Amino acid sequence: MRNQLIGLFPIFFTYSLGKRTYTHRLYGKHVIGLLLVVGAVTRQEPAFTIPLLALSQASLNSFSSDEVDLANPTEEAKPKGLIYIRVSTDEQAEDGSGVQRQENRTENVAEKEGIDVVGDPITDKGDSGRNFERTGLQELLQRAQQEEITYIIVEDTDRLGRRAPQTLSMIDLIQNECNATVVTPQGAMDTTRIDGLAMAALQSIISDIENRNRSTRLLSGQMDAFRQKDWKAWFNKPPFGYDRKGDWSAEDPDERWIQIDPTQEKVVEEIFDYFLHSVNLAEPYAKVDNHLQDEFDLDLPRWQIKRILQNPVYAGKPTVEGETIGDEGQKEVVEDKSLKIIDEDWLRQAQDKVENVRKEYANNSDSDTLDLEALLAQYGVQVLTSVSDCVALLCPTNDCDGRMRKNGTRKLTQDAGIAQEEDVHNWQCRECGKQKKFPNEWEMYQIQHKTSDDGE
Repeated sequence: MRNQLIGLFPIFFTYSLGKRTYTHRLYGKHVIGLLLVVGAVTRQEPAFTIPLLALSQASLNSFSSDEVDLANPTEEAKPKGLIYIRVSTDEQAEDGSGVQRQENRTENVAEKEGIDVVGDPITDKGDSGRNFERTGLQELLQRAQQEEITYIIVEDTDRLGRRAPQTLSMIDLIQNECNATVVTPQGAMDTTRIDGLAMAALQSIISDIENRNRSTRLLSGQMDAFRQKDWKAWFNKPPFGYDRKGDWSAEDPDERWIQIDPTQEKVVEEIFDYFLHSVNLAEPYAKVDNHLQDEFDLDLPRWQIKRILQNPVYAGKPTVEGETIGDEGQKEVVEDKSLKIIDEDWLRQAQDKVENVRKEYANNSDSDTLDLEALLAQYGVQVLTSVSDCVALLCPTNDCDGRMRKNGTRKLTQDAGIAQEEDVHNWQCRECGKQKKFPNEWEMYQIQHKTSDDGE
């Protein structure tokens, strides 16, 4: 019972840095997490947590930074620092608001603490905090090691990383490998001192909790939008057998849902019927594909056939599922009889048979393995390039091959032979600055007229 009560009541952490005092409210479970992180980094026994708990109930004023006071340094001893900025989405990078805000806040910190900033801010644009191989961060570490840098200034610890354990390790690496101390508007975090280590752990945990809560709220918002029949809140395009319903290009559409495509409805029915009644567990998706080619002159990739057979939208129950770090996940099912193509019993039988096929070929076949083509078809190139270093659009300029990022949108002209006008993303090379819309008119023309002989 006592341990349960600890998790219910807030504990106020107060610590002083120079002339300023900061207070954070945490609940017991967060404090325990802080102590575990600090204990792991310092490799001290859990007994270390006892005095820290006692201090937390009163204050952490003993964590004063008098020995690392940055205020009013002499001109001769003025320390040098680097500013690091990170924005996690291309949209933030494009509008510049996130970059400018971080630059203003970090420059204010440098001025207030008397730090001489060396060069321009080092910036990672459109890069996830989970990726510690990002270009700007590697430049920061290299320069901090090679130059006489005393401080690394960031707006918040989550600019270095999203998860508390990895972020704390990065702060400690900067301190021990680069001999530089991370500084935020809350103060300096010298991890060679127990107070600096505790402060770094505390800020990292607070940022981690805030990011997790933000991700959960974002996921809930997407779920709510999908519940209100906003298909684009979750998917980039309709599944096979359906077409767009409503104005998908409007910022605030009255309707952005899907509807059955009569030209593909019969194909969907045939996929389920043939899979359930005419094939066994030996290469079933290939046999369905061959049947579709014979009956409809249609060649579908095997992964797409498998996905169709598992998708509850065909029974009139479009479903989305998602989870964020540390939560139990969320699921939303929208019952819409107007989307029903097959009976729910057929769907259930198909899902069971797909699972039996998976078990049959689990150890000796990869014919239905999720590949790059499937990921691109489901999520789009923008999502894959933003989350994985393995997928990237490269600059077409000779001898450049720099990674390209989204930089606004451009319109394809219909008079170039394409089926209709489309808005596509404009891409800009991060190395040479070259811009290109992808796909352009000729590329779109080839995509739309690509024959089945060209491969899946």
